[in-house]
Amino acid sequence: MRKNCSSMIKAAAMLIAYVSLITAQVTVTEIHYHPLAEGTVDGDEYEFIELKNTGSSTVSLDGYAFTTGIHYSFPSGSQIGAGEFIVLAWNSDRFKQRYGVAPFGVFTGHLDNKGEKVVLTGNGKEVFSVSYGTVSPWPEAADGAGFSLVVSNADGATDPDDPSRWRTSSAVNGNPGKDDKPGDLKSLEVKVNEALTHTDLPQKDAIELYNPTTKEVDISGWYLTDEKDEPLKYRIPDGTIIKAQSYLVFDSDDFDAGSTAFSLNAHDDGAYLFSTDTSGNLTGLCHGFKYAEAANGVSFGRVENSSGEEFFVSMQDLTLGSENGEPLVGPLVISEINYDGPDGIEFLEIVNISESSIPMYDPERPINTWKVEGIAFSFPQNITIKPGEAIILFSDTVSAAVFRNTYKIAESVRLFPFSGNISDNGEEIRLEMPCEPYVDGAESIVPYMVIDIVKYGTESPWPQVSGGNSIERKKLNLFGCEALNWKKAAPSPGNSLSVGKGGRFGDNSLSRMEFSSKDASVCFISSVSGPLEILTYDLSGRCIYKCSREAVRGINRAFSGIPVNRSGIYITQLRTSGENVTGKFLIR
Repeated sequence: MRKNCSSMIKAAAMLIAYVSLITAQVTVTEIHYHPLAEGTVDGDEYEFIELKNTGSSTVSLDGYAFTTGIHYSFPSGSQIGAGEFIVLAWNSDRFKQRYGVAPFGVFTGHLDNKGEKVVLTGNGKEVFSVSYGTVSPWPEAADGAGFSLVVSNADGATDPDDPSRWRTSSAVNGNPGKDDKPGDLKSLEVKVNEALTHTDLPQKDAIELYNPTTKEVDISGWYLTDEKDEPLKYRIPDGTIIKAQSYLVFDSDDFDAGSTAFSLNAHDDGAYLFSTDTSGNLTGLCHGFKYAEAANGVSFGRVENSSGEEFFVSMQDLTLGSENGEPLVGPLVISEINYDGPDGIEFLEIVNISESSIPMYDPERPINTWKVEGIAFSFPQNITIKPGEAIILFSDTVSAAVFRNTYKIAESVRLFPFSGNISDNGEEIRLEMPCEPYVDGAESIVPYMVIDIVKYGTESPWPQVSGGNSIERKKLNLFGCEALNWKKAAPSPGNSLSVGKGGRFGDNSLSRMEFSSKDASVCFISSVSGPLEILTYDLSGRCIYKCSREAVRGINRAFSGIPVNRSGIYITQLRTSGENVTGKFLIR
């Protein structure tokens, strides 16, 4: 028995050493997930993924397979020598046509153009994985511009999920089966910073570039385009230099002329910058954004959150040639997201933070209603949301009655069921408004304008929630994709209260609200005896009132002198010994 046990321990140790060897030596070094098309052949047919043995000895790949993202099992006897590459492709014939050599093997499934997780396993154990992305800070030229993702340090010293580990290939179509030699990457920080895409004269469509570095950058011979897969449109003239930390604007007089002219579509297009070397060859730099419908005269601007993610969103002010202002927020915002509710009960709360009623349809074409992308929800016809009102979209896994009872929601709060689900792995949710239809060929298209966007995560710096808690927007008038503007909170769907009306604050009741020209008074009936504290904030997050009372269960306690001397929405937090809940109320 002792001998058998010793043998088992030795075998286990050998297996651990073997797996460690594979992990240390074999790594994915190139991913071509969104290749260029060729004639009528779709670009997906040219997808490939590359492995490299960075170690000093041959490694057996028996029992190894790609199991997530794409699928491929290495044949028995497969091995990869020291310093060697293995390339797997989706279509062997197309790969050989483009690159002149056959791939090692053919995988099934596709590398997702929107980004995904790709996993290599060995004997059932994960030995390598990467979750690649397609937007900044991930290299954007790999997404449809013809370049591939390649590692900048193949020794695996950094996390494969870290965008800084990856760069774009030095050549269009990538370099499968060999090391990719990087070019000069010193001047690749020039950004597409603002774009004006929907104009009437005297305004003109325009694209603004920004050099955030401390040195001037010569962008002679670089290209501007509206299509990522067609970069060679407007060639920037020789001698064009952007000074350090400065801006440069090109308008339609520049790029809407010549044989490769382009114009910015007001409904659905893009604005991209490509760099070239001194010989005019594309280097792999691509920065820019795809955009949707824009309001006339409202620009899209680059907004960077605290995690370094970039977004191209509608801006409050047009600032071409100067520093961007603040993103346009409202009139409706997503104020609470619950993706971890009890028994799969999920919900979104949407609040009207404006002083006007908002019809959730196009008044000229009432059948075209607002929608929420991410949960595949379209509003019913003839819905209008009042100033300060909160409405709830809840998963139809339960009835409205059960949902209302679960969270003790007042009958005055309107509920709308949706059949999709809210991802518990993070996702992008967009509130979109229908705009005037336009004709494209024989087709009539209804464009949608993004009114609010939240791209939430489930790992730090986003709040970590469990046990049915929500993430709640701290300041309703600030950008929704900023993790620092969200907090973990007990679910409080529908706690938006109008002037003079009572409502629920968790298990507590708001029995009365009174207003003078300078301040407000409120009365609460607490569900428990003990300390009762009220805090009131304006939409900027500034605390304007704080007061405590000793509460007796079931008895009114008044709070007066709340300085709400102007119209708007105010956030009130009520703290008792049993609860800490938040609600909103409107002052007209």
